[in-house]
Amino acid sequence: MPGTRIQVTSFPSAAIVVAFVLSALLSGCTQEPRPPAPATPSEGSFVAVLERFSKRMLDIGAPAVLIQARVNGEVWSLASGVRSLESQAKAQITDQFEIGSVTKSMVAVSVLKLVEEGTLKLDDPVGRHLAEFETLMHPPQPVTIGQLLRHESGIPTYDQALFAGKPLREALTTPLSLEEHLALAARLPWKPNPAQGFEYSNSGYIALGLIVEHLRGRSLGHVLHTDIMEALGLTGTRLITPGPAPESMIHGYITIDDDKVDVTNPGELIGNAAGGVVSTVGDLNTSTPHF
Repeated sequence: MPGTRIQVTSFPSAAIVVAFVLSALLSGCTQEPRPPAPATPSEGSFVAVLERFSKRMLDIGAPAVLIQARVNGEVWSLASGVRSLESQAKAQITDQFEIGSVTKSMVAVSVLKLVEEGTLKLDDPVGRHLAEFETLMHPPQPVTIGQLLRHESGIPTYDQALFAGKPLREALTTPLSLEEHLALAARLPWKPNPAQGFEYSNSGYIALGLIVEHLRGRSLGHVLHTDIMEALGLTGTRLITPGPAPESMIHGYITIDDDKVDVTNPGELIGNAAGGVVSTVGDLNTSTPHF
């Protein structure tokens, strides 16, 4: 997905969260630049490594780079660049950004809480808790909750249909419900996966998000707030909702037909169970060990 890229790296006795926002190429999705090579915190060299990494990201077009390192009880932070190319306001270490598939870890926690409560089991068939899954997706073989969690169902990822069916700008900005995301996946062939091997798919977590909503009787955003944000005291973390991006949000951009397009808070990620959460480096450093 174009826009925000996240890399979470753990060093011995350290937790380091690096977030950077890229101006992507015309193709929409680019290969993520490699994170800085691990340094030994005890040598004190990781600061220089991360500072060089930040400069390199800004040099290749990232509007902003946010870094927070927690080492042996001490915190080191760095905020470089600007919140948006339009305002040129300096990025702050407390600014929010899209955290992509870290969202899946949060949804997984909410699913496992339902397992812990006895509301569902990992080997339950998905259709037992999401009736439309069978009629819409027509899986070639039985699929369980655990297989969706582990990316072992073989379910086609909706992204292929999303970006193939309409212009990139429209695909990114058009709001879609979880049901509509799943309907996009249903357009794609689902091949049998007898070995049940790992096959990454956003669609599996869309289905899990729907199950969480159905069983809790609340929106996914409300459930994640209770299960994750409120439980861990995360004040800068939320599921994207309709409306303009907050003033304290780091903006991301892609280039379409020579025009630089702001893709912050895109409609496609509103309420998205596969990648629709925004957070801060401080919140991620608090929550990541729990996931």
